[in-house]
Amino acid sequence: MIPAAHRHRILQDGEEGLPADFGADVRLDRDIQHFLGIAKGILLDKHVDDAEAESLLEWCEAHPEVVVRWPANKVYGCLHSIFDDGVVDERERKELTALLENVTGGAIGPKETPTSLPFDDPLPELHFADRVFVFTGRFAFGPRTTCWSETEKMGGIPQKRITFKTDYLVIGTLASQNWKHGAFGRKIQKAVHYRAQSGRPAIITEDHWAAPL
Repeated sequence: MIPAAHRHRILQDGEEGLPADFGADVRLDRDIQHFLGIAKGILLDKHVDDAEAESLLEWCEAHPEVVVRWPANKVYGCLHSIFDDGVVDERERKELTALLENVTGGAIGPKETPTSLPFDDPLPELHFADRVFVFTGRFAFGPRTTCWSETEKMGGIPQKRITFKTDYLVIGTLASQNWKHGAFGRKIQKAVHYRAQSGRPAIITEDHWAAPL
C-alpha cells in the first residue's frame, strides 16, 4: 500500500489518476526509441550489410515485447524473411534499407504539422495571463528558453512538467512523425490523459501559441 504521505505528494504533483501500466509504457517506448536509434545508426552509410542485419535480428529476438509493436514488428518480419533461406541477396538488402528509412522517418519541415498529433480541434482561444504553459518538441521560434521568456513577457507561467494545473501544452512545429516513440511523447501522452479526465490542458500548435507574440 502507498503510504498516505506519498499519496499526498502525488496529489500535489498532479500525478494521480495515471494508468497503472504507465511505467511499463515508459520502458517500452524507451526500448522502441533505442530500436529506432540502432536503425538510424545502421543507415548512416546508406547501406545495410549482412552483419548489421544479423545484429539487428539478434536485438529484436532479445526484445520480444518490442517486436510486437510498430515499427519493430515490420522490420522483424522483414529480417525473418531475409534470413529464412540462409542467403541474403542485394535485392533483400535494398528492401531492408528502404524499410528502415521508411520507419525511422525524420524531422518534418518548419511549416508542416503531423496530423497524428492530438491537437485540440478546434484550437482554443488563447489566454496568457496567469496561465500555465508547458513546451515539448523542437521549435521553429527558437530554443525552448526563448519560448519561456516570451511566454513570461505575456504574463504566462512556463513550467517543465505536465500537471493537473497545466493550461496549455505547446508542441513545437519541428515535431517528429514518430512522436509516440520519442522522449517528448511522454508529455503528450500525459496531457492527453489529463485532458480526457478534466478537459485540460489544451494541446496546441506552436503557430497558435506564437500568433499573439
